[in-house]
Amino acid sequence: MSLAVNSPEFNNEVEVLVQRFPSLEESVLREILEKNNGHSGKTTRQIFKEYSEDPVVEESKREFEMKF
Repeated sequence: MSLAVNSPEFNNEVEVLVQRFPSLEESVLREILEKNNGHSGKTTRQIFKEYSEDPVVEESKREFEMKF
């Protein structure tokens, strides 16, 4: 499902990403989410890949992998 940019649902996903990845700028998270058509799973995987050297992202990835 694609989310319309700046829709309430899209903005809610941005807020979730901001909480999950506080070391990254909201504008960066918003841009990645937009490139992934509002798909939070694809966005999360892209963040894990592109920002793997960021300690906060690395910790979030470890927590994610433990859950799933």
